[in-house]
Amino acid sequence: MLGKYEPVAYDKYILFSEGLFIAVIRKGSQAVSFIRDTLTEAQAILDCYPPDVFEGVDVPWSVFYPRRRLYATGQEG
Repeated sequence: MLGKYEPVAYDKYILFSEGLFIAVIRKGSQAVSFIRDTLTEAQAILDCYPPDVFEGVDVPWSVFYPRRRLYATGQEG
């Protein structure tokens, strides 16, 4: 039997607050944020994270999956 895999979506965006740019990367219920002085630096952080991918034992890292975004209502878009 093949290992189970799940589609994983990285939701990436930049917030601006009090003169600082906050790069946010969200994966499922987990989120990581990075505070930067410029928009260019914040965008460079987001570029380090891949587009949506499959993760799993039998699925190579290079296989991409269409973006799935979970809205505040809990509905996928």
